[in-house]
Amino acid sequence: MGISDYFQRNIRYDYNDANSSKGNNPNAHNAYDAIVQNLAVCEGIAKAYSLILSYFNIRSMAASGKAGGAFSLILNHAWNIVEYENEYYHCDIKWDLCGYVDRQIYSYQYFGLDDSEMSIDHKWNLKTVPNCSGSKLSYYKNITNYLLIRMIKYQISYEGNITLEIV
Repeated sequence: MGISDYFQRNIRYDYNDANSSKGNNPNAHNAYDAIVQNLAVCEGIAKAYSLILSYFNIRSMAASGKAGGAFSLILNHAWNIVEYENEYYHCDIKWDLCGYVDRQIYSYQYFGLDDSEMSIDHKWNLKTVPNCSGSKLSYYKNITNYLLIRMIKYQISYEGNITLEIV
């Protein structure tokens, strides 16, 4: 998640280019503007994320489709599909970084999702990308396990008069 955190802190979405019918900044669609200028649209952000992951020998690809919400999938969009331990995951770094800009809190809402989770507000051609069915990276699945472990440790500490261990 460290690369995602870096992107959230440092890269901003180029709303001017995205809202222009012709696109004011052709470089907003490539990795250069995302990494060097810290400003890009979703395609540039996805390409930059793949480039950085490749440096760490993590396989990924940019995926494209439509996104916007369950009832208004009208916007062209790009995100990543990442291979980790022989399983595939969706990672939409652009949507998470926009959440960071709004709240100054790291977001992992779109990190490590499987097809069913991603399809709530993203649509893509299933024939052009691998099936994403991994669950090891899912923030929500793992946070549930983390909270459950903390609750069990708290319960043991409370009932056994043992000092609460924060993990």
